[in-house]
Amino acid sequence: SSQMYRITLALLDKEIQFFCKIVQDGDGAYWEKDYLCRTMMKKTLLSFLLLLAFSRAGLAAEGAFRHYTTRDGLSSNTVQALIQDRAGLIWMGTASGLDSFDGKEFIHHAFPAGEDDYVRQLYQDAAGLLWIGTENAVFRYDMTSPPVRVSEIPEALVTGFAEDRDGAVWIAVWGKGVFRYADGVFTQFLDGHQVEGLLVDRDGRLWVADQSEPQGLSLYQAASRTFSAPNLVFRDCRPTRICAMDVDEEGDLWLGTWDLGIYRLETDTRTVFPAVQPGDGLEHVHSLTHESPLHLLVGSDDGLLSVNPLTGERTHYRNDRSDPASLSSKFIYPIVRDHEGGLWIGTYYGGVN
Repeated sequence: SSQMYRITLALLDKEIQFFCKIVQDGDGAYWEKDYLCRTMMKKTLLSFLLLLAFSRAGLAAEGAFRHYTTRDGLSSNTVQALIQDRAGLIWMGTASGLDSFDGKEFIHHAFPAGEDDYVRQLYQDAAGLLWIGTENAVFRYDMTSPPVRVSEIPEALVTGFAEDRDGAVWIAVWGKGVFRYADGVFTQFLDGHQVEGLLVDRDGRLWVADQSEPQGLSLYQAASRTFSAPNLVFRDCRPTRICAMDVDEEGDLWLGTWDLGIYRLETDTRTVFPAVQPGDGLEHVHSLTHESPLHLLVGSDDGLLSVNPLTGERTHYRNDRSDPASLSSKFIYPIVRDHEGGLWIGTYYGGVN
């Protein structure tokens, strides 16, 4: 049998209430079975205090952003891909090609004549090679000679890259599934699937945001070299379009959705729970990243959201035309924290913040 109990946690100026399911077994012992309570019990008091410190620190002191646009040398104000390489350069994929930035000046890296240069995805592999995904092609770039097109990948929108523990590079291509590159050979999987993104979790498993799967995800089975449905259980939520993924320190997945906020996938039980309810700052999630164990940054078509999914605290950053230090656009795509702690944000209309 089971009953619901309300547990109140009071720390400093915070009071947090949880409704937890307590199950009594045949021997009379009581077992806690609720996801949120289990998450709380895993967190120590130190973790909670650190969380409060992070949430109060916020982004910049007053949410101030510096803008880089075409006036500063950026090739386009539409930036949907950002990475920092091992040398510290910031690479920006724009609607008019590939740029790098060393903190002082932008350098444009030209594609071969006639090739599509609307860059949508960027990734640097373990060997230091830069992989570039455009609206209809994949390129590899050693940063010394022009980018080279990968002829083995058919023309289609590139939606993601990932690298597994074996050093294989995975490429997501809309309508063409995923491709695995290892030992000089490309192998195609999930042909015809509409794949939106890739993520390798802390156990080395490859997850695919797959609109062609009823539950929204596919999982690679390394032993059989096949993909399968992960057979998820949805609690208080339903399958929907997954647009962004991240993994936390415990190995669970956080899933940004198109219209239903953010889910959390408990990977050991394959159970999905609602983590952050829909609302301001969560319209059409494009990116999410963990800043600390329970501090998320979310980019969407409604600005940048800093959220604590445990307490529900949110700080919403938007474009304000009367404030030159606000975000330059409300359409937020990649979010990258650099080696020195700076936050880089790509936007659809306002360049880089």
